[in-house]
Amino acid sequence: METFRRSLCFGLSGGVEVGIAFLLLLGAAVFAGSEQDVRARRHLKFWNEREGVSAEDARGGVDPNIIELAKMDQISLYKKAIKHYDETIRDYTGKLMKHERVNGELRKKQVVRFKFKEDPFSVYMEWVKNAGSADKVLYVEGENDGNMVVHPTTLFGLIKSVERAPDCKEAMEENRYPVTMFGFRRMMANSLAMYEMADEKGELETVFLGITDVDGRKCLAIEGRLPDKKRYDRARVVVQLDVERLVPLNVISFNWDGELLGRYKFSDLKFNTGLSEAEFEAENNGL
Repeated sequence: METFRRSLCFGLSGGVEVGIAFLLLLGAAVFAGSEQDVRARRHLKFWNEREGVSAEDARGGVDPNIIELAKMDQISLYKKAIKHYDETIRDYTGKLMKHERVNGELRKKQVVRFKFKEDPFSVYMEWVKNAGSADKVLYVEGENDGNMVVHPTTLFGLIKSVERAPDCKEAMEENRYPVTMFGFRRMMANSLAMYEMADEKGELETVFLGITDVDGRKCLAIEGRLPDKKRYDRARVVVQLDVERLVPLNVISFNWDGELLGRYKFSDLKFNTGLSEAEFEAENNGL
């Protein structure tokens, strides 16, 4: 495909320091590159210093076929990851750190504990840092007339819970995406759809950034770049994809001015714990 004939593949050199965000080549092996490459290095260096975490080149033990897809065919990599997810993952719990720019304003970094079940699509989130107008959200597809059940933190916080549409004005004033987009599968499907549209138009550029580390998990660091056109909602998106589970543990997107649009880092993950439907009933979650 034209896209991948134009893809860039960055090699690795031993002992390279990387942040929890992504592997960045800093020595002579780094291309002088375009303005985008310089901007990428600046952002990645920022998170390296901010997080104070490093990882070595850990190519050993990683399926070379997965590495090849990361280098040459990220659309096929996403398709493989979604297929693997469908075959192996039913539910999971964990913690999400999200830092978003909404309506042009960079909001405070938030930390959310969550539990998620794929069938039926069920999400419970509880904010543990910097909650907005709600500190608990429950959504189960097909229930509550399609609404979320939320616990408000405003003056009406004494109210146990209220129902709101997932894409209501209040929710979208504080979040880039509605709760219906939560989870690894829908996140990857969203990126895949964007990649396929851009590839069809010959507008997608992909970059392999190397093998990195997120909380002790080996990851493929991949990047997609898009032109400044109305059909795209981001200029660049960089993903750290767990090489074993093939789920995105860390995702960072930027606009065309190099500003952060959103960062989403998953941690404390436990998969296939056998979450029951009762786990997603309002009364069992203090709602």
